[in-house]
Amino acid sequence: MKRLLLPFVLLGLVLACQAAEITLRPTPDAAPAGLGEIAEDRACTRAYRHQDTWLIERRCADPSPGIILVDAGGTRRFASYDSAFTDWAWQEECNREEDCYYTLSLDRQGRITAFAYHFDINLSDGVVRVRVERDRLVVTDKRITDRPS
Repeated sequence: MKRLLLPFVLLGLVLACQAAEITLRPTPDAAPAGLGEIAEDRACTRAYRHQDTWLIERRCADPSPGIILVDAGGTRRFASYDSAFTDWAWQEECNREEDCYYTLSLDRQGRITAFAYHFDINLSDGVVRVRVERDRLVVTDKRITDRPS
């Protein structure tokens, strides 16, 4: 009997140690310490938050456009994952604020390892999946569905 339970116990341990997935929604909250003016400039940034985990989209050239990730590992800055797409998403804006959000994958230490941007903009909806590497963001999947008008 104990031998039969061992595989299930091991499977449970593996699943418990895997990454967590969280959803980040747009937030009007004050930026995390250390980002100050960068994240508070609403014309240039959009902040998404879940507890102490943040993803901040930065559009303006000063200091530089891109993505800022704030997690258990600290603050990391990256160039945009897809400049043409993010420009389009910023210009067109979401149909409703709740229609555009991020889901993030966290490792056991609470660091962001991947994220997906879910959107419903004009007559298009979809998702862009991105892997976080040491010094860059890599698009792993991009799906856009255009609805007829």
